[in-house]
Amino acid sequence: MHSQIQILNKFKTGREKNLQSFFGEKLIKNIKICDIYRFNHDLNNDDYLFASELLSNPISQQVFSKENIKKIVNRYGNFSWILEIGYLPGVTDNLGNTAAEIICEKLNFDHNNFKINSSQLFLLSTSSKSVVNDIARECSNSLINRVDLKSFKQFVKDETKMLKQSVDNLENEYITKSVNLNLSDLKLKKIGKEGIKNEKGIRRGTLGLDIQSLKTIKRYFNRKGRSPRDIEIETLAQTWSEHCKHKIFSSEIDNIKKGLFDTYIKGATRKIINKRKDNFCISLFSDNAGGISFNKNWVVCHKVETHNTPSALDPFGGSLTGITGVNRDCIGFGKGAKPIANTYGFCFSYPNKKHVLYRSKNKKDKLLSSRFIINGVINGVKVGGNCSGVPTPQGFVYFDDKYSAKPLVFCGTVGIIPKKIKGKFSHIKKARPGDEILMIGGRVGKDGIHGATFSSEELDARSPITAVQIGDPITQKKFSDAIIKELRDKNLYNSITDNGAGGLSSSVGEMAKESGGFIVDLDLVPLKYKGLQPWEIWISESQERMTMAVSTKNKKKVIRLLNKRGVEVSAIGKFVKKRKAIVRYRKKEILNMDMSFLHEGYPRKLLKSKKPPHIKTKSTYIKIKNYKNALLKLLASPNITSKEFISSQYDHEVQGTSIIKPLQGVGKVFSDSTVIKPLFNSNKCVAVSQGIYPNYTSFDAYNMAASCIDTAVRNLVVTGCKLSSIALLDNFCWCSPENPEKLYQLKMALKACYDLSINFGTPFISGKDSMYNDFNGYDKKSKKIKISIPPTLLISSIGIIKSYHNLLSIVPQTEGDYLYVIGKTGDEMGGSEFTKVLGDENNIVPQVNNKNARNNYDNFSKANNDKLINSAISIGLGGLAISLAKMAIASQKGLKVNLKNINTINNKLNNNHILFSESQSRILVSVKPSNKRKFESYFKKNQLSFIGEIIKSKIVVCTMPNKYEFEVDINSLNDQYKQDLFIQ
Repeated sequence: MHSQIQILNKFKTGREKNLQSFFGEKLIKNIKICDIYRFNHDLNNDDYLFASELLSNPISQQVFSKENIKKIVNRYGNFSWILEIGYLPGVTDNLGNTAAEIICEKLNFDHNNFKINSSQLFLLSTSSKSVVNDIARECSNSLINRVDLKSFKQFVKDETKMLKQSVDNLENEYITKSVNLNLSDLKLKKIGKEGIKNEKGIRRGTLGLDIQSLKTIKRYFNRKGRSPRDIEIETLAQTWSEHCKHKIFSSEIDNIKKGLFDTYIKGATRKIINKRKDNFCISLFSDNAGGISFNKNWVVCHKVETHNTPSALDPFGGSLTGITGVNRDCIGFGKGAKPIANTYGFCFSYPNKKHVLYRSKNKKDKLLSSRFIINGVINGVKVGGNCSGVPTPQGFVYFDDKYSAKPLVFCGTVGIIPKKIKGKFSHIKKARPGDEILMIGGRVGKDGIHGATFSSEELDARSPITAVQIGDPITQKKFSDAIIKELRDKNLYNSITDNGAGGLSSSVGEMAKESGGFIVDLDLVPLKYKGLQPWEIWISESQERMTMAVSTKNKKKVIRLLNKRGVEVSAIGKFVKKRKAIVRYRKKEILNMDMSFLHEGYPRKLLKSKKPPHIKTKSTYIKIKNYKNALLKLLASPNITSKEFISSQYDHEVQGTSIIKPLQGVGKVFSDSTVIKPLFNSNKCVAVSQGIYPNYTSFDAYNMAASCIDTAVRNLVVTGCKLSSIALLDNFCWCSPENPEKLYQLKMALKACYDLSINFGTPFISGKDSMYNDFNGYDKKSKKIKISIPPTLLISSIGIIKSYHNLLSIVPQTEGDYLYVIGKTGDEMGGSEFTKVLGDENNIVPQVNNKNARNNYDNFSKANNDKLINSAISIGLGGLAISLAKMAIASQKGLKVNLKNINTINNKLNNNHILFSESQSRILVSVKPSNKRKFESYFKKNQLSFIGEIIKSKIVVCTMPNKYEFEVDINSLNDQYKQDLFIQ
């Protein structure tokens, strides 16, 4: 009888090579990684052999067992240590689940009773046990992984033992308890910060409730004549969390009565819609994503989420659930949109910096290394997108050491849906009284508990490990296809939404606002394992689940169709007309609240901001002796260098819609914007991009936000979008919102969003804020330390292009084409990449001239419509010099440039400013000589600069206003641009 399958790769894999390279061949002479699958039931010999064939590749892999282990392993090297890394009980094991599903299907086993746990075995040839421990830290995460270390001799001796990984030993006692809130303020604060005590007297984890919220809950239940039950407090904590309710954005601040969101984001969009005569905006701020009109028959939607704190704890799981979660936002848009493109954005600390930080003073909870976080986050988005069959064409990466304790992980999805389904508008949905509540997809476990509440607080030693989730994109792919391809167009359900933050508590609670209220029986919710308590079932954020409202007459048909596709469905309750939230367990009512209190009972805040001290303008001329070397150094800097190592891992060709790709030209330049053609019978395209400038905020939050919007818009204009076809999304990631100066920066950033979006006529359609991106912990000397991210705004842009014939890339096509710069250059070096890499020139942040920017973008679109432009690139990080270099690398063609006549904002510019200023609203274009006169006629003379031409020689020759000249060959540019960041 056999209890496990162990599979060894015959040839050295990339991961083995990378680890050996990272630690050095002197320390690790040899390394092999083996996959292990352990069963909860023994297999007979025939079943074992068949299962081994299913799970292995006979060409590149070899299966070993207790009979041949020593012989096979010794063939590949003399190993001294064995390191096994697997999952802790309760953590989703996608590889094990998939392996079990394959074997059950082929051997006709019962999937409910046959389980597999997967792990990886590292066979190491090294004399140093400390190196083995270092490898364990590099390849595992104590929050989700178990690690077993033993000598090779001991491993061979123990090989026949089965290391069962079981979660059936969880507490199985049913507990729901009343919680006394008639306590002192000090004790109430402790409950809010550390949670309710369990039966052992240990606090469950943060509720994220302040003292005013807890007193409001106390008064409500005192009026009802009883104490609140634990599940009721947990539900209110989730529903009222900053993550779900966005109280900072909705609260009155200074003289802004309606709050920042309603005044500046919704206010701008209302004003823009009132000016427009079309129905471009279809769905705004009320659904899981924002929707705009694609053509007369289709709607595209877009949503961008953040998964910052989960990614700090478990980078792979955090980013995986980030991308699959935002996929579900699109599936939950209206009656269900098909995800057609993913976007990503990562803010990391520098990969080679070693930050030694701890969550607790005893130095037991060490923060993950930057390298570990980077690799995990990149891999999570890769697995989520590639395994779901959704292309991932667009993204960015930004480095700053202020992200050392908490990275920012942005995940976005674009979806498409018919405007009407069976004659009814598809974006309109409503749960009706009497509808069955159906939970579809994965089962419920402890993963993700308190995810919404701990994401609403600073990261510290009390942040709960149960908040970590790992997604299963295969399960999600199954129900996504079933919903989009079968259920939706048959109109078999009335409403649908994602089970994200807060789990069933959130999804059912939100949908019930459409009908009135709900009644749920938690006994009917399928569990991953025994022992979950009712409150855990209710707020768990276990992934790959959605909630549907289905009429009783359609219930059986929906269940049958989903089951046919291998998707589990459970009817767990009903939506009702009465405005009550009721949850039962074992026929006993354990939650009963008014819907009005659940959603609107939280206390409102009154916020006050304070203008931070003005940073005095300074001007220090950084003398550059060799501009060729300066350009090459800047080109190799982490924020500018190619991100091909990321985009090449992400499948952007699946679904067959890619037009402008993430790597442009022969030289494969990482693109600021990408374009897809989602419908095969339409020439229309969807373009996506973004703008982000965290380094500007400390100097000027208003102009930081203005630059973000200008860049996000400009990046789409240069691909072929008109301003009237562009919509925006905002993602604010801020720190210390109780700090009045940070609130002032937030207010000014939102004011800029209002001004710029109205100027361009580009409405906001969706957004998300993440307000507590701070870390409170300890350094290596156990000294208390607080690290806050730079207040960061990501503006995402989505645009509709009339035809792919109107598209432009950054790649110039023909030698002899003329080069122009549209827009003016200023001495705006504050927060620029130049100052990061080469020294502080000044702290003047780029400012957007609204009128000139709008006129130039409109005129650019007119010139493009007349086929006068051959290529265009948005001038962004690193300034004009970097854009020239990228154009040369992409085309592998030379450029001859003279910058003596470039239009400037003032007359005080030096060579540094002209080459490296990040002044906004500028575009570098190439134009055929025959189109020169007509092209120039579209622009004012002071907004257009002729600077040179494309040449045959593979060099870039640049002459400055003071007649200084330098040249650099394209091979040198290419080598620096593709510098290894030591991430792979």
